[in-house]
Amino acid sequence: MNNSLENLCLLSERIQAVKDVLGNNNEYAVAGLHIKRSTYKHPLFCKTDYCVVVDLLTGETILELQTAANTVELSLYQESRHHWQQFENVSKLNKDLGRSLQSLTF
Repeated sequence: MNNSLENLCLLSERIQAVKDVLGNNNEYAVAGLHIKRSTYKHPLFCKTDYCVVVDLLTGETILELQTAANTVELSLYQESRHHWQQFENVSKLNKDLGRSLQSLTF
């Protein structure tokens, strides 16, 4: 698999993990990351979800997404593994345990 395809797959997995961990919450902090979702609604034109993921230690934004309908627009993404490793471990455990960690993490 070439490097750009691997990076695209990794990005997709991370976006899905963010969505899974966030669940129905608008804001969540887990494994050193703060995840916040806002919804912008216009009565006639659109409903857009905006999601930002920030590293709690550095305050650095590492992911920004805008989604509407079936489209995802990536505004900012830092793929460095050190930002994501602990979060990926927790999100995998969360998925394996059937989301039972949601009440235990902060």
